[in-house]
Amino acid sequence: PLADVLTERKATPAEGTIRILEIAAGLSHDARDVLARLEAAGRTVEYTIVELSEVLATSQKAKVGKRATWKIGDVLEVELPDAAFDLILSNEMAGDLPARQLTRAEVGLQPDSGNVDRAMLRALGGGAAIAADLNVNLDDAPEPFYLQTGAFELCARITRWLAPGGTALISEFGD
Repeated sequence: PLADVLTERKATPAEGTIRILEIAAGLSHDARDVLARLEAAGRTVEYTIVELSEVLATSQKAKVGKRATWKIGDVLEVELPDAAFDLILSNEMAGDLPARQLTRAEVGLQPDSGNVDRAMLRALGGGAAIAADLNVNLDDAPEPFYLQTGAFELCARITRWLAPGGTALISEFGD
């Protein structure tokens, strides 16, 4: 159904090869099913999976076979070409990426009010700098709070890897 909806909504190229990146494919049900559906529709698919776990990659390879290629490693460190994917899937893994516990004072917020000091946030580097540059509103952050720095870094990488006109589907569960 995912492949059908993406095709129906023109989220994938209408013709030619579809270049797909899946980040952390888990049990590889999405990879297996998306590949099967697109191939059944006569499409050529280049499917790449970035997987941190060698054990999961072995299981994925047993289900998907040579219809995909794997990059083993941390998605925040792996090298992939810019503008190389028409579709990027990231399902329920962003919440597992690094987070940084911060206090309101560390980002320039007063105890009960105030605006984040973007320069202080940017000085923390990595995902915090990305949050600062995107003007993410942290003004109502509790004391202390977690900033999902890895999720911001992942989104920045996805932006680079996504081809012009491409689609990224990032999902997560929880609060």
